[in-house]
Amino acid sequence: MIIAVFLTCSVSAQKIEVKKDMIFVGGAQYAIIQQYGCHAIDSPCAYLIRSVDGKKLFAIKQQSYIEQGQGSIRYLEYIFFKLNRIAETDFLSGGSLLDPITIARKVVQLRLLDNGILNDEAAYDFVIRNGTPYTDKKRQQQSGGPHLRK
Repeated sequence: MIIAVFLTCSVSAQKIEVKKDMIFVGGAQYAIIQQYGCHAIDSPCAYLIRSVDGKKLFAIKQQSYIEQGQGSIRYLEYIFFKLNRIAETDFLSGGSLLDPITIARKVVQLRLLDNGILNDEAAYDFVIRNGTPYTDKKRQQQSGGPHLRK
């Protein structure tokens, strides 16, 4: 418990920056971040995260769907290429556009990278912990009600 608190504090105390397409943590190169779209709130928006040497690690995409009575619901979809897995989380920015520094901070906070490569165990844990609740909800709406996965 004390170790987890210390690790969280040490990550949050480090300065996170994005210069051009590179994420820096504490002045050291951490990962490459490439932005696709993200020009308007409802426009397609995705970020590709690569290792410092250019290897594709995962992508974070802004997704949305219309929920009856609530309007457009936005969320983030994390696509782990090597693992062939997807996870979804709540949208980060409370209605604003996603920007590279917001995504960079989230990537560092999640601790999915270890020495510049994807930490497979951390990624699997992230997928299991978060699942795909928004995709599940969209499927329920399209099918007319809840159903159990087999």
